[in-house]
Amino acid sequence: MPKLPHGLTARWQGPAIIFIIVVLLFGNSVRFGFLEHDDDRHIGGNPRMLALSTEALKSYWAAPYLGLYIPVTYSYWSGVTALSYALDLDAQVPTIKPWLFHLGNVLLHAANGIIVFLLLEGFGVGAVAALIASLFFVAHPIQVEAVAWASGAKDVLSGFLGLSSLLFYAHFMRHLVRPRTNKNSDYKRTITYYMIAYMLFCLAILAKPAEVILPPLFLLMALYYDGRPRWRSLLLCIPHLITVVVYLKIASVTQATEGPFPPVPLWARPLIAADAWLFYLQKVLIPFGFALDYGRRPDLVLQDTPLLLRATLPFVIGGAMLWQWRRRPTPTLKLLCILLAAFAFALLPTLGLLQFAYQFFSIVCDRYAYLAMLAPAIGVAAVCGKFTAHRYRNLVVGMVLTILTWQTLQLVQSWSNERTLFSHSLESEPNGAVALVGLSNDTANSGNWRGTVPLLRRAQEALPEWARPHNNMGTTHMNLGDPAAAAGEYAAAIRLYPAYALAHCNRCAALTDLRRLDEAIAACREALRLSPEYQQAFTNLGAALAAAKRLPEAVENFEKASALAPTAFGPRHRWAISLQEAGRWTESLEQLNILRRQYPANLRLVLDLGNSLVVLGRTAEAKQLYATYAQLTPDAVAKAQVTAVLQSLNESGTSPPGSGVPAPRAP
Repeated sequence: MPKLPHGLTARWQGPAIIFIIVVLLFGNSVRFGFLEHDDDRHIGGNPRMLALSTEALKSYWAAPYLGLYIPVTYSYWSGVTALSYALDLDAQVPTIKPWLFHLGNVLLHAANGIIVFLLLEGFGVGAVAALIASLFFVAHPIQVEAVAWASGAKDVLSGFLGLSSLLFYAHFMRHLVRPRTNKNSDYKRTITYYMIAYMLFCLAILAKPAEVILPPLFLLMALYYDGRPRWRSLLLCIPHLITVVVYLKIASVTQATEGPFPPVPLWARPLIAADAWLFYLQKVLIPFGFALDYGRRPDLVLQDTPLLLRATLPFVIGGAMLWQWRRRPTPTLKLLCILLAAFAFALLPTLGLLQFAYQFFSIVCDRYAYLAMLAPAIGVAAVCGKFTAHRYRNLVVGMVLTILTWQTLQLVQSWSNERTLFSHSLESEPNGAVALVGLSNDTANSGNWRGTVPLLRRAQEALPEWARPHNNMGTTHMNLGDPAAAAGEYAAAIRLYPAYALAHCNRCAALTDLRRLDEAIAACREALRLSPEYQQAFTNLGAALAAAKRLPEAVENFEKASALAPTAFGPRHRWAISLQEAGRWTESLEQLNILRRQYPANLRLVLDLGNSLVVLGRTAEAKQLYATYAQLTPDAVAKAQVTAVLQSLNESGTSPPGSGVPAPRAP
């Protein structure tokens, strides 16, 4: 950590230090790729991103996507994707670059730290105390999940808009309560600040619905400036409350939970909320033991008597503080009450008073505390401001910031890939079902399908109501050559979660292998009913229809799948092969040529393409294709196979038996 200055001689120094610290802490994340943990759904595998268009952008504003109405966030991701494609203008197939999304998160986090600095200065905090508090905000390890995870842009972007709204609302409150000199000029400026704050608030909730907590924070800010509750403060928040109601009406769809919610009695929800609030407060004060998945579900909390007893403490202590404030208020007590209330309000949508999707896995999650960290930061500023001249202040501050930065650096590195991320999470919470499934996915990606079985069984035991471990176990059985067992696991997943499009789609593939084709076709049609833009469902449906010799329908579905995922190998290749089986060799050649530009090193594609050329009477082109590939490929096995095919063509004009290429047929 750099040595803290005794004073800041220029306004730019504080923001510059914050920016540098954020880059040093989180800059390494720019090298990270996308994770299968939601990044594929939102960005890397999102068909609307892959086939970016004005219509796709409009669709995010027209209706919820993946159960969330966050059009500002999806518009931001679309803009980054457009930039990513623009950097690939010379490429035949532009790609989505993960580093741009990670860089965006880092820059937004730095901007948020600077806004916290400006907000604290506006509260009258000294520059050095504001800098220390802002560094506490940006360097605390609880912020890592939102910043180091590409999909965490929902939090850092909404946090940027929310903090900006608070900043302008603070300007508005200062102009509202101070004596006016030029009434006309002050009135216009005051209204301008209010309108900007309101517009930023609207954008914030359109970036992430959790930002609906901003109006209570406005009320607490007004209480701080006015010194006592006023009806005026509540009236000023009426437009915001109306906006929240309208938003909730538009965004009536919520994320599915992949399983039935365990019931939480109404009487228990305040205790669940208090337990979650204490959990976050503990993580803020004791910054150790962070995990992706804490597995702290409401039903498990209700079964733990010590936790329930501890959950009564916030109500007892809060009541005592309010009684003391009413009896003999002091500035310190007033600030402490406001900060604790602000910390609670900022977390309110995810504390469990109302049901939300992620509580199916855990009632607590690091990224939910992103904006709430403003309250502890203000508390740090107040403490540092009070002990400005204390000789041990810099030593204590230096030690605290050093611990935070070290923890953050270690935690950022854990987000570099799936294995390190989920392994680290399981070290803190061995029964985290999300981490167990994530680690099993990484194990499968390495080709060790048998190694996924014990991990998925642990996930099923940790969270029996969750459909995904059964779905993934089905995929394991498919890759181990047991489609009957796979179909059974997919059926178990569907029983837990009937609207599980992925399980219906996968069951279609298993049933196709079992030659239960009518059931397979019905399963894929159900997947498409549930998810009309599901590329893999179109692909699997095409495969089932092809197996049933319904080639025109199969071709149609493969074409739809390719339109949704233009760069995916599977659907376009199956489309091309189906066209061949239907005798449409020229159309097949067109699709194979598109794939050839995208996957020039794919041996199977080269063989299929050469075979098509031979069938169409373009043997010389086929020979040239094989010769070029044999010359350029570094793979000795591929070189030998293509050389054998080329030799057969030179001798007889046909492909050799066993070459992997079907015998030529007349078009």
